[in-house]
Amino acid sequence: MFSVLIFVPFVVYFTYLARKVSKTLERIDRRQDIIESKDEAGKE
Repeated sequence: MFSVLIFVPFVVYFTYLARKVSKTLERIDRRQDIIESKDEAGKE
């Protein structure tokens, strides 16, 4: 029982971190797409 009480907050924290990281990666990916589309528009 005690080990579960220690384990649960870690799971919640790692879930929070994973969600935060994936949002950051999405934002970077979107910014990269915008930069690439600007580069292509500039080349034409």
